Amino acid sequence: MDEHSTDESALDKGGSRFQQQFDQLDLQELQKFQIAMRNIKATLQSMGISAKNPDAVKQLVAGSAAGFATGYVTMMVGKKVIFAVGGSIVAFQLAQSYGVTKMNWDDVRSKTRNVVDKLDRNDWRDKAKIYAKSNVCFTASFVGGFLMGASYT
Repeated sequence: MDEHSTDESALDKGGSRFQQQFDQLDLQELQKFQIAMRNIKATLQSMGISAKNPDAVKQLVAGSAAGFATGYVTMMVGKKVIFAVGGSIVAFQLAQSYGVTKMNWDDVRSKTRNVVDKLDRNDWRDKAKIYAKSNVCFTASFVGGFLMGASYT
């Protein structure tokens, strides 16, 4: 009986030591988590986002959701489009090398210049910059959501 009692007490001491180390580890992880949450809260507040500002929270949620959906769809469709465009270029070059097709590159250059000139005249970039600057919360969350959605595939 003496042997069992010493074995049980040794196990009990070892078990309590293990429990103390486990509790200490949990406490350290909890402290790290609390510090991280304080940093996130401070960052969000510096951006003007808090529970007291529901418009900013709505922008954050809407921007993240829209960005995630856009990123996901872009990557899913983008892979297929890139494959199709690449295959078309290879097929066209193969057909041209065998003389099946003939391309007037001067005509292509002039038409391309016309399209580029029209794009330069449009002020969509300026409008996008103004929107992004006036809706920083939405824009930032959209970019973050886009990257998450793009990496999700």
